[in-house]
Parts: sequence; structure tokens; C-alpha cells
Amino acid sequence: MYLQKEKKTKKIESFLPKLKDQIIEITLMNGLTFKAKLLGYSRFEILIELLSSKEELIVFKHSILSIKRCDTIKSDKNEK
Repeated sequence: MYLQKEKKTKKIESFLPKLKDQIIEITLMNGLTFKAKLLGYSRFEILIELLSSKEELIVFKHSILSIKRCDTIKSDKNEK
């Protein structure tokens, strides 16, 4: 049981470093969703730059419902 918990913890701890300087979509506990660039993080908060206004914002982790990476898919249809 302890070994499974340790593996899960390592997986969670390795999630944010992979997203640093990436565009992410954050959903807060109140339902608000927005896109931002992840600038940094600490034990209790994350630092982001909102894409809509270029403002920097600190968000406390306990207020976050979900975080996902936004993959930008470029279409080659217009380049032909």
C-alpha cells in the first residue's frame, strides 16, 4: 500500500514541472476556466500569465479543480 502511494505522489509531483512555460487551461473550484502560461509554482501556489490580458496572477492550489495542457494544433490547409 505504501509503495503505491509513493508512486502516485511522484507522478503528481512530476506533473507541474512538465507544464512550466506551457499554455495551460485552469478550472477553478467556482467553475471559472481560463487559459494561461505557467510561469512558476511553489508548494501552495502557481504563478501564471493570463493569455487574455498578459497579467501575472498567483493562484492558490487549493482553489484549483483541474489543470490541463493546451496543445496547439496548427493546420497546414491554408499553406497549400
